[in-house]
Amino acid sequence: MSDGALPGHVVVEATPQGEVLQASDRAGFTAIRRLIDCANIDVSSAVIGADYYSDTLLMLIELAFREGECNTPAQ
Repeated sequence: MSDGALPGHVVVEATPQGEVLQASDRAGFTAIRRLIDCANIDVSSAVIGADYYSDTLLMLIELAFREGECNTPAQ
């Protein structure tokens, strides 16, 4: 899926017309895409403490992955 961000980045701010204003490769932001895809979230290379918002997102996404349907075996 092309969203206008650089490879390995996700759009974190865009205009209503879809123009990318900001993109990020920080672990918390990229983990959102991985959670949507129910892909494993690897935080081993994350630089914790570099960005409050990214760190907070990462913490919440790890919780959502662990407690949500992505971590539930198919029945």
